[in-house]
Amino acid sequence: MKVLVLGIDGLEYDLVDKWDIKVYKQSYYGKIDVRAAVRSGDPLYTPLIWGSFLLGKPSYLFGLSMEEIKERRIRSLYGKFYFLFKLRKKLFGDRNLHLRGFLTKIGLADLNEVVRNTPMIETLPPNVLKYTFIAEAEKRGYRVFYTEFPGLKESKYAEMRACFSRYFTMPLDRKLSKLEEVFEYSSKLLSETISVLADYDLLLYYTSVIDYAHHMLYRPTNLRYMVTLYSTYKKLANLISSLVPKSRELCTVIVSDHGFDPVKQEHSDHGFWSINLEPPKIPKTILDFKSIILELLSL
Repeated sequence: MKVLVLGIDGLEYDLVDKWDIKVYKQSYYGKIDVRAAVRSGDPLYTPLIWGSFLLGKPSYLFGLSMEEIKERRIRSLYGKFYFLFKLRKKLFGDRNLHLRGFLTKIGLADLNEVVRNTPMIETLPPNVLKYTFIAEAEKRGYRVFYTEFPGLKESKYAEMRACFSRYFTMPLDRKLSKLEEVFEYSSKLLSETISVLADYDLLLYYTSVIDYAHHMLYRPTNLRYMVTLYSTYKKLANLISSLVPKSRELCTVIVSDHGFDPVKQEHSDHGFWSINLEPPKIPKTILDFKSIILELLSL
């Protein structure tokens, strides 16, 4: 069976259900627990959850945790002056001495370097990739295609994630302009994926546009914002509907790494999933998809 995975960052079950968007609600769909993917106390951060999705086990067991990501960021920021950070930590603990600001001001620490290195900072260690369902599928002789996917391989999406929060509080016109940029990139990658559908057995696609729209627009008391959020959901659904062929020979798996809590204005601990064909089992957590996808491939 040919399997197409559509990873839609942040797709919220309650909104899909409320707005009854059929493209997302395939024959089988529901909520999944995503808290199982991260260490207790860690945030529901995109690379951690998608890394766990690929592994079928929490990514922190394989060297990708929030603590490890923060450490990689610090090393990238300070470069050869990392020893100053370690010395400050040893002498003053977590007391804020504004060392980062000082070194940045005098040009000895570079925030842009962190942005540039985010694709490496936030992916699974190379020696861990062999445990993903991607590697397992290839080992079984299946042909696998992907361009960008968190935890696996990223370029532009990772750089967007590193600096996207600056757009969350901007005027609406600036928000919409940035969302359009993300949507156009998402559209380009989906077109590329569908164009090679016939040549591969397992294909992975990812878009962050819904998650960014949540952070920018999910304000239940603001009608204009909610209408625009609905439009973003529909626009992506229309893109998927227009490009993804409807065939019993293609199994389409839609999955999100979390939803969005509009009260807390942060990621929720449940994600969304749907499959157009009967799955071998109903997923309960984000960790269940490794075995489900490998079983679907073998059908």
